[in-house]
Amino acid sequence: QLDCGGIYLVEREAGELRLICHQGLSEPFLNQISVFDLSSPQGRFAMEGESGYWSRPIEIFEMTAIFEKEGLSFLTSIPVRSDGEVVALLNVCSHTHAEISASVRAALESIASHIGEIISRVRLGETIKSQRERLEEINAALRVLLRHREHDRAELEESFVSNVKQLILPYLDKLKSSRLQEEQ
Repeated sequence: QLDCGGIYLVEREAGELRLICHQGLSEPFLNQISVFDLSSPQGRFAMEGESGYWSRPIEIFEMTAIFEKEGLSFLTSIPVRSDGEVVALLNVCSHTHAEISASVRAALESIASHIGEIISRVRLGETIKSQRERLEEINAALRVLLRHREHDRAELEESFVSNVKQLILPYLDKLKSSRLQEEQ
């Protein structure tokens, strides 16, 4: 009974909802619904985090004509949450049925929840990868600093020995070869 739909991803930096995958929708329809500004009625609805279920005529967001032209009889819009925030929107539609059962609604809500968990895991994996790369860069920088420290320490030791040989030993040799008095 549900034969088309798509998933919108919330892109906070860009301030928009962007359709990232879809099935069963015409190209002209997709051109009109592929991106919504978060400040638009569609964006505000999505960010409120409430599910919506609409039957023909689908009178939402001043888009009734677009839905009728596509021949949609039913639309559901379910928020996808990750870590408590809306990160995506699952839209499922039907060209033939004007209503879906409570069990199908519950299944769609469950699917949206699973999508949120997947997004959370993907984000965690990306965070871990990014932190690992950063730690590798820091470790490389620390190894370079340690090599410089060892080199500087060796130079300091050489300089100290050279100064002792040039500045102190000649005076000690002079003192050894001269007759020392009690005061000296």
